[in-house]
Amino acid sequence: MRSLLLCKHLLLIRMEVQKMPAIKYQKFPMSDKTWDASKNEKNLKSGQDRAYYEKCYAWRDPDADDTTKAAYKFIHNEVDSDGNIGDANIKACQSGIGVLNGAMGGADIPDADRKGIYNHLAKHLKDADIEPAELKSRSKILSSHEVRAFSMPDLKANDEGSTVEGHAAVYGQTTDIGPFEETIARGAFDKTDFTDVLFSVNHDLSRIPLARSRNNNANSTLQLSVDEVGLAMRAKIDLDNNPQAKALYSAIKRGDINGMSFIFEIADDEWVGMDTDHPHRTISAINKVYEVSAVSFPAYDGTDINARSQKVLDSAKNALVSARAKAGEPENERSQNNDNIELERLKYELLLNL
Repeated sequence: MRSLLLCKHLLLIRMEVQKMPAIKYQKFPMSDKTWDASKNEKNLKSGQDRAYYEKCYAWRDPDADDTTKAAYKFIHNEVDSDGNIGDANIKACQSGIGVLNGAMGGADIPDADRKGIYNHLAKHLKDADIEPAELKSRSKILSSHEVRAFSMPDLKANDEGSTVEGHAAVYGQTTDIGPFEETIARGAFDKTDFTDVLFSVNHDLSRIPLARSRNNNANSTLQLSVDEVGLAMRAKIDLDNNPQAKALYSAIKRGDINGMSFIFEIADDEWVGMDTDHPHRTISAINKVYEVSAVSFPAYDGTDINARSQKVLDSAKNALVSARAKAGEPENERSQNNDNIELERLKYELLLNL
């Protein structure tokens, strides 16, 4: 009996240490009504206990005050004007899974919590005989976003040891990516989300990250900031225990690697010259940065054609087609331009394989 009590005590301690921020599923009737997240969240009572809020959310921030709405995310139950929690909403659960998969900029939550949140929302959908969308891996989410490298060869290894710093993106630099030219405008990072950004080598997301921004504060191993040049980064890497970090540090010190690239999501852009063969895109706002990398082949002479050319050109093609459609270009002209873009892509692919 004593051993059983000890095991239960140890289990409770373990649960407390892990904090279990993904909230346990509770069964509710399902509703297919129109969903308004902000309205339902506003109807929730303030200053209630955790049991009240956990009825309608799928995730809790373990470091926040659990008697406040701000401590919770992924609301999916309908709440009436008196604060009573009702049915789980189908559209809310589907939207939540969409956010986990990168929609609307994704969610600022630890990777380790994504599966638990997904399971919670997916169970509600299965209660309504709806098959939930598959949960994408982080690498799949990142592969759907854009990648750019810049000719700013300023990645340096600090002589104090274990710190590297440089610029992952540069303002005002015209980059030619084949179908069009592109520039990041000053101020594009003013409202960017820099939480939970990875630092890698050559965008190899299959390996352990060398550093991570987490909350992007002084305690983070990766710190991102905006200066007069663009997006600056400073990473503290583990030379003693990570062979890849040690190899990268040596390569930077020798000058073998001195450029950077980054994966990001655009919030707003502007196009000019849509009636020409080579329009120009200005990125005026970047919503989220997902990863920054030290790269072996950074852009040179303002050209962003390198080992990631296929992905860059595919995203460029989609961006240009979308922009032309928004501009109201006639369908026959748009088809011709799409053919030109495809020829341009094939040309660069051929050059890469020579």
